[in-house]
Formats: sequence, structure tokens, C-alpha cells
Amino acid sequence: MRVTVEPGFYVPETRQQEIYKRLSLNKSNERFYAVNVINPNSQLVRIKVFQPHLIFGDNSASRLMAGPAKFGAIYLQGGRDGLSRVKPLDFTGGPDQFFGLRILEEIDEIAILCAPDVVFEAPQSIPPSPPPVLHPCEPPPEEIKLDSVAEDPTAMPPAFKESDVFNIYQTLLDQCERLRDRVAILDPPAQKKAKEVVAWRSGFNSRFGALYYPWLKVPAAPGANGKSRLVPPSGHVAGIYARTDNEFGVHRPPANAPLEFINDVGDEITAIQQEELNPFDVNAIRSFAGRGIRVWGARSLASKNDSDWRFIHARRLMSMIEESVFKSMQWAVFEPNDFSLRRTLVHSLSVFLEQIWREGGLKGVLPEEAFYVKCDETNNPTSVVDAGQIVCQVGIAVAAPMEFIVFEIRRGPSGSQIVEGEE
Repeated sequence: MRVTVEPGFYVPETRQQEIYKRLSLNKSNERFYAVNVINPNSQLVRIKVFQPHLIFGDNSASRLMAGPAKFGAIYLQGGRDGLSRVKPLDFTGGPDQFFGLRILEEIDEIAILCAPDVVFEAPQSIPPSPPPVLHPCEPPPEEIKLDSVAEDPTAMPPAFKESDVFNIYQTLLDQCERLRDRVAILDPPAQKKAKEVVAWRSGFNSRFGALYYPWLKVPAAPGANGKSRLVPPSGHVAGIYARTDNEFGVHRPPANAPLEFINDVGDEITAIQQEELNPFDVNAIRSFAGRGIRVWGARSLASKNDSDWRFIHARRLMSMIEESVFKSMQWAVFEPNDFSLRRTLVHSLSVFLEQIWREGGLKGVLPEEAFYVKCDETNNPTSVVDAGQIVCQVGIAVAAPMEFIVFEIRRGPSGSQIVEGEE
């Protein structure tokens, strides 16, 4: 049996396929009985025998082929999504459960994590649109059926408890802090207002995350004639991150950027309300007359005593630099730790950082005001050389209200280590 899901509007763009060989319709053949083979293993279908007396006999194959299968491929309709059985563990994975976030650990290219489904609450149904006014000389329009979650109870995702939401989001932040090459975008629960979001945000302190409020109104469905539904903002904000990266670079704050494909914000934020959100690092999404709906903040969830990392683009720029330096220093393994090697490293890093400065990612009128690279006898004494290590200290002044951010690259035979500090 071959099971195929073709690309469509509500399914992944790539074709999914499962193939099962040597299936049997004889229930006594437990090893190859179709129900025993397909149901525990398939991610696409479940099969059930309704009339076993019609197929379990000497002529079972001929009787089966006399049914729908005699016309060739069978196209299934309806089905169940099974979202009602989703658990927090499906998002986080575990020590022995290699799924959810655990899978993303293995993908080095990932730079942004978000999980809007953790707080998303699907509507029971989409309200029907009023019938349009028809011109007497025009043919009637084709009827457009809107999806209704209520028709399939298994398609209703669970509403996680607030403690579960907190644990899932903390797992996102933990992965970002451990891998150091990605950041997380968090969503507030739907029912919370601005003051409640501030209190909820206090549970997170990480320079690797950012929080945005409020939710966004998007079109309910294709052909919904202006109907809207609320969705968490993280998916749209992640698109702003990506668009800003492509147009300007990681050093550009992902703020003052218009959001697309949305109808409105779920809650209007005024300038006075934003003054109450900013001190607690909650980034507002605001609607401006004539300018559209824009992300109006770029703060991270860093703690108050971690002010150098107040802005999320500073964290992302540092992660990009550290990742690039880590990969570009692979050639230095087992090279003699002498003046020539240290001079080469200083030159290579300086050229790389100067390019970022020229693109506007670092502040300062001159390159010396934007960064420095130190790799000489002072931070590579005999004890470091004898240990098989080489240390490069790099300081950069991100184009934001902050001083130098310092990190050290320690390269040894066993690998590289990056240590961040402050100055």
C-alpha cells in the first residue's frame, strides 16, 4: 500500500509518502496483517476493518478488488487532525524523546525559535459572512465553505495551563542560551491585558528572548469577506526579523517595520500605555494612522542588571559574530602559537569587524572606536601556550546605547570556547 499526501493549501508544500510492502488481509498472519503494520507506524492514516467476513477467505484478494480499489487510487476525505491529544512534551521533547525542540538542536542554520501554538486557542467556528448583494445580470458566485473546527473535535488544540506554557517557553530560552546561535520570540497568553502581560513577563529573564504584545487580527479564512481571527504575534514578528536581516543585516533593530497580511491589532496601544510596557521590556505592536501596523520595540528579556543586552539585535549580532569567528578559526587548530599566527588572527578578525562597522552595525566615527582585537603575549602567556590554547579578546561597540561588549575566543586542540564578558 502506498499512502500519499499531495501538496495543497492546508498541507505542507512537499509531498509526504509512506509505502508498506507484503501486507496481508489475513488476521491470523499477525506479522503482516495490515492493521497491525499500518496503524502503529503510519503518520498519515489509520485503517479499520468493518466487514471482515467479506475479505478474510480464500478469495479475499478478489473480493477486495471488487470494491473501491478496482478503480485504482482511492482518495480519502475528512480525516482527523488529532490535535486534541497534543501534550507539552510534544513541544519540548525529553532526554529520551527526540522530537519537538530536541530535533531543532541538530539544525545549525536555525536563528529564531517561536511556538505560537503553545498559547493559541482556536475558535470553535468561523462566523458566516452575510450574503453579498448580487447584480441581477451577473451569475451567482461560487460558494466558499469556511473551515469549522467544531465539525472535528480532534482538531481543537488543547488550551495548556499557564504553568505548561511557562515551562515550554523556558525550554525555548534554555536551548537558545545553551547553543548561543538563536533567539526565542515569546507570545503572551490570549486573555491577558497589558498590565497582566507585564506581570507574566517577570517570570522570564534571558538576553536570548523577546516578548511582543498584543495579538494580531488576521483574515479568518480564504473568502471570509473581511472576517478576522486573533493569532499570536510571534510568527509575523519572526518574518520582520528575517526581512530586516535580508535587507539591512542582523545589526539592524527589527523595529519600526510594518507588518503585512494582518487586518488590525487585538488591542490598541497608546503612547502612554507603551511608557508602561517599555520599562519591563514588553515590545508593543501599534497601529499608526497613515503608516500601518508596526513593531514598535526591539527589547530583549534581559534582566535589569544585564543592561548591555537590553536590545535583541545586540544579542543576535553577537551570536552572528561569534558563530562566524568560530567557523573561520578552524584552520588555526594545531598551528604553532607564535607571533605570526596571532598577527594573522588579529588581521582576519579586524577585516571582518570593519566590514560590519561600515554597514552600520557598530558605532564610532573610526574603526578604533567600534571594535578592538587583542591577541598578543599579554593574553597568551607561556602557561596558555603550554596548555595548547590561543586566546583572542574581541571588544565591539554595538550601534545602540551601550559600551564595549567583550568576548574571548579560546582555541585549543579539543575545540573552541567563547567566553563573554563586559567592560
